[in-house]
Amino acid sequence: MARYNEDARVSFLAGQEEYTALRYPATISMRRGIAVVLAEIGYQGLTVQSGELLAQRMRRWGWDVVVVPVVYPPSEESADEAITSNPFSDNTGRWLSAETSRNRLASLTTSVLNQFSDKPGYRLIICQGMTAAQILQLTALEQLATPDAFVVLAPFWPEAEQNRQIARWIADTPIPVLDIAGALSNHWSAKTVAQRSDNARVGLKVDYRQRQLPEASAGAIGIQGHTSPFVTRLSKEIYGWTRYLGW
Repeated sequence: MARYNEDARVSFLAGQEEYTALRYPATISMRRGIAVVLAEIGYQGLTVQSGELLAQRMRRWGWDVVVVPVVYPPSEESADEAITSNPFSDNTGRWLSAETSRNRLASLTTSVLNQFSDKPGYRLIICQGMTAAQILQLTALEQLATPDAFVVLAPFWPEAEQNRQIARWIADTPIPVLDIAGALSNHWSAKTVAQRSDNARVGLKVDYRQRQLPEASAGAIGIQGHTSPFVTRLSKEIYGWTRYLGW
């Protein structure tokens, strides 16, 4: 976060933890609302860097954009398991506690929305991957203050049973969802693409849209001063969909 302009950094508390985010106010007088970008720490898709580039485009359309890095720390139990494990033991999935990370994400998202609760307009959450899956689950279980819409990119969870539930969570979510498929090279997400669309159709989810982005664009950040192909396509999909919603 120290790489970014100090004027753009904001701090807030989520429970007992302090978080730092990047805020980019709208650059036009007609404000549409707050867009919260839950960026993952990684090298492709909705990273902090691409989140900043997305914010630069969306702020021109009247959005106040907040880019929040989401980190998944290993659970305390996994440290002990790593010591006693052997090269032939199955350690897949033990490094992350779904319940712990879900509670942290609920606290983080609620705190961000509360931080800007005095701002007029709509509330839009943009997220990808494991973060998107847990946000959908929290909303379906009514454990999260519901925003006005979600944009989810390649939602998945690296565990078969939970991953299969994502399509049902989308159908049960009572708000509009823009489902971006193909934005990440991930077989977990690819397994549920058709099911997500089918469940939304059967559930008569009118404001659900599924759009495809090229796999090759997910890791392309672009050069300094130029927007990446990934951010260009994603921002246009968001703009078109929100205009369809009447925003």
